[in-house]
Amino acid sequence: MIRLRPSAASYLRPITVAVFALVTVRLAVPPVIVGLPFGWDAPVYTEAARAWLEGGNPWAAHGYAFPFAGPPPSLLPFVPFIVLPAGATSAAWVGIAAASAVYALRRLQLPLWWLLFPPVSLGIMAGSSALLVTALLVRGGVLADGAAVLTRVYAAIPLVLRRRWRSLIVAAGMLAVTLPMWPQWLAERERWAAAFAGVEGLSATSVPLLIPFALVGLAVMGSERAAWLAVPVLWPDTQLYYAVIALPALVRSPFVTLSLAIPVPGLVVWGMLGQALSEGWRPWRRSSWATDLRRVHRSIKT
Repeated sequence: MIRLRPSAASYLRPITVAVFALVTVRLAVPPVIVGLPFGWDAPVYTEAARAWLEGGNPWAAHGYAFPFAGPPPSLLPFVPFIVLPAGATSAAWVGIAAASAVYALRRLQLPLWWLLFPPVSLGIMAGSSALLVTALLVRGGVLADGAAVLTRVYAAIPLVLRRRWRSLIVAAGMLAVTLPMWPQWLAERERWAAAFAGVEGLSATSVPLLIPFALVGLAVMGSERAAWLAVPVLWPDTQLYYAVIALPALVRSPFVTLSLAIPVPGLVVWGMLGQALSEGWRPWRRSSWATDLRRVHRSIKT
């Protein structure tokens, strides 16, 4: 078991915890007001998986009035749940998300108050598979990494940037199961693109003028942190809970942490630049903070 110095945001802890709590409460209020049950993501995917198995169109399926818009592989983890009613599916995935969050935080030796980190808390409330992906990547190993990519294809980004070629080969083999579905997914582009039409993404792609600054910020963060930050920084139509994949990069990166906790498009770019300034623009490999992160990453099986 690795031993770290004080956790991420230690010297900004009171502010960090307060921001986490306030944003989490703010995120929880709208679903409660409209009567949307927690775990609202899971029935969307489950209904799409049912439509697929019944020979229908997954991208015409809805759950709690939300349309399915994911790529084909994201259906597979929800196939076992098609026999359950929507309420049971929601409850099951809230439990899976919560257990995945606790596992990832323990693995990274982050304290449990990080459950209030808004991407984590929203992921649990939604019953999102994003937290399962993070747990698998933190667990490490070629099978876990492959399963992460199968669950959400953007999990391949940190594997590519960390040069985990064996994991990517295994992931490609797993993805082969869904190859027959990709032509239909491409043919349904207008339908699933429309599902994102009202979604304001949080990455730099939502504010194109920030993209050059985002690239500079990732470069300054260094290769280890950049591998985990690439998805919330650059992935199109990024929603808040996508940022859970960045947890391994947030060890002792308080300004990046705060920027990912607040759902403002492109804010993470300024968080990275603020983090770089706080480190005095020192090369990442010389920073004492890098030692903690490298020790965390050595604990993740490769």
